[in-house]
Amino acid sequence: MGFLPEKGNARFNFIVGTLNGGIFAFGAGMMSLGIGCFCLVREPEGEMSTTHRNAIQVIRGIPQLLRRDRNFGRFLLVQMLASGIGIGGTTTGIFIGFKSYLLDIAPAERRPTYIGITNTVLGIGSLYPIFGGILADLVHLQGVFALSATTVLAGFWLCFYMKASSY
Repeated sequence: MGFLPEKGNARFNFIVGTLNGGIFAFGAGMMSLGIGCFCLVREPEGEMSTTHRNAIQVIRGIPQLLRRDRNFGRFLLVQMLASGIGIGGTTTGIFIGFKSYLLDIAPAERRPTYIGITNTVLGIGSLYPIFGGILADLVHLQGVFALSATTVLAGFWLCFYMKASSY
């Protein structure tokens, strides 16, 4: 039934394997093109901070930065909660939207610090699939989806407490 041969047929396996391989190759090509284009982006010339700090000094300054700029703390929390979505193309939209908002709220002289802290905190998000797998073993997929929906709703709720963008 339909245009594909029956499952288990050698021709079916070839066609499905070729389709999946083609989709993967197309996705890899588009991702490479996107990364290549992103490499051409340059930050505009501006004032640079003359304060030189090592990584330990920056890490020790994070609590003070979060106390001073509560909106940045909310931003990090919302981004961590929203990264639980991770559904294909929405991840790219979320990334672009959050980075644009971050550039808007970060003071120009501290932008590199804000971006660095954000990227470091979001590195934790790369562990979500591992946590999801462990959680799926414990409470099945329904529990994983329930937790994901809860975190997304919590992130959405926190958005109402963030400073409005100037755009």
